[in-house]
Amino acid sequence: VMDDTSHTGIHYRSDDFNEAKPNRYTIIRAQFDKWFSRKVREMPKPETVAIAVKEMHFLPEEVIGQRFGVKGDEGCVIEAV
Repeated sequence: VMDDTSHTGIHYRSDDFNEAKPNRYTIIRAQFDKWFSRKVREMPKPETVAIAVKEMHFLPEEVIGQRFGVKGDEGCVIEAV
């Protein structure tokens, strides 16, 4: 839930995300936007879709580890509704 001055979020952490199988993806916006605009015209039900924004931080590994509580190749996802 969000308004102009606040938001509510939930955090979930699991070592399952460190498995070798892919569990996150990066897309090329130029290709995705064309595909997505076609899909929007099909008007899927709102309860069956979601959109997310990815923000990447390029900082020294030690700083990332301290700020986000991760180590090695681990990552961190923060979601807001």
